[in-house]
Amino acid sequence: MGWIGSFSDGLRKRADTLLAAARILWPVLLLAPCGLVAEYARAANVRFDMQSVLDATARQLVHEAGELDQLALERRAGQIFRANFYGLGVTWVEQVTVEKDLATRTLTVSAAGRVETGVLGLFRYETMPVTAATRVSWAM
Repeated sequence: MGWIGSFSDGLRKRADTLLAAARILWPVLLLAPCGLVAEYARAANVRFDMQSVLDATARQLVHEAGELDQLALERRAGQIFRANFYGLGVTWVEQVTVEKDLATRTLTVSAAGRVETGVLGLFRYETMPVTAATRVSWAM
């Protein structure tokens, strides 16, 4: 009886310890996935806004593509993009690039940026990369 009683007391103490740990850790285990979903949704929203502004930028640049050289096109693309893009949570827009192909008369405009994170910052991911690209063509 003494051996069985001490064995059941030991199990009870372990169960109490596990229950206490579960009570402490449940907010982390519940809120971390919710925070990750919110971070991803915000980054997807910023990417959607970035894509919309890139489409408008490319559409504007296609009218000027015949007269401007590569450097002037990139400079103009950066001006148009930054004037219209004001996404919330974007830490910075790293680059806006333009590729002009005269043989096929197409412009490829792309942008890359980073979005600040909240919950992922706990895991040392302070920013999340966001990119978008679009291609337009023009006729003579």
